[in-house]
Amino acid sequence: MISSSLMIGNSPRRPAPPQPGSRGSEILSQAAAPTDRLGFVDLPQFVETHWAQAVRRIEVLTGGLNSETWTVTTATGRYVLKSVPAHDAGFIRGLELAASLDRRGVPTGAPIRTVAGSLFERTPDRSVALLRWVDGEPLSAADPRSGARMGSMLARVHEAGATEPDDLETWLRILPFGDDYLDYEPWIRPAVENTLEATRELHARSRMTWVGLHGDPSPSSFLVRGDDTGLIDWGATMFGPALYDLASAAMYLGCSIDEAGPEFVVRAVEHPGSASGSESLVAGYLAARPGMIDEVRLGFGTYLRVRLCVQAGYFAWRCANDIRTGINSAEENQQGLRHARESWGIQT
Repeated sequence: MISSSLMIGNSPRRPAPPQPGSRGSEILSQAAAPTDRLGFVDLPQFVETHWAQAVRRIEVLTGGLNSETWTVTTATGRYVLKSVPAHDAGFIRGLELAASLDRRGVPTGAPIRTVAGSLFERTPDRSVALLRWVDGEPLSAADPRSGARMGSMLARVHEAGATEPDDLETWLRILPFGDDYLDYEPWIRPAVENTLEATRELHARSRMTWVGLHGDPSPSSFLVRGDDTGLIDWGATMFGPALYDLASAAMYLGCSIDEAGPEFVVRAVEHPGSASGSESLVAGYLAARPGMIDEVRLGFGTYLRVRLCVQAGYFAWRCANDIRTGINSAEENQQGLRHARESWGIQT
């Protein structure tokens, strides 16, 4: 099973809490900070100007594949400053959904409004938001208790973010992640084409539940503190079928297409105590949303294929263009693509 740090849009790694008693504004690891991408260097001044927060300390966060992030300590507490390319529409949708869920009591790392009342601020080529800090330890795919907590939290998010179904064909445009890259390995294009057909057939037979999707619910995005669970990193947000989030979480827990057969949901529901991580995920989800059981039984396997196709296209794109944001070597992109291939049961 691949580490969740190699999946799409994973949460940045958090540093240890700042030591008390520091004075003034302090930027740690400034040489590693991608300030040139933001079009400014004085991060404390930027935060003070747009959020009226007097900055005491800024520290670079690492590990995100699609963003740059810092922890920001001010007189009022700790926050996360997050920057993405200006054209990233998912980031803006994510801020809106995180804010909406936060008002319903779901800890999401919601954005702090700027002095102008906006959820984010723009530079010439970046969108930047100041997010609430969510306390807690990230879940791990290696912990057998993670699946149930992830499933329960996703159910809570989906209940709060229910919406009417939209056009399936428009939503399915997420699947061919750049048509130019579907031939990077010979299995990817046939897998995508077969999955598109299967998804259309599924929706023709049955009405699927649509919700505000997190879009990339890896274990590291779930933060646990005591009995409380938060869900952060909303950069892949969209509206779509609820099963996409459930299948995405299952992928991170190591679920393969061979495992997600007709008996998968039966095992998850009838034997939750002895279930795998992905089965515990589904059991936790259905315990909170029992009305979804027929839908999960009918469509889970199809949506696992959807998510694995997205994963394959994403890493094919990264491999073809040697994109190394958030990783240390090109081999890590190859590892991400290999995970998608092996989850399909394809050996080379």
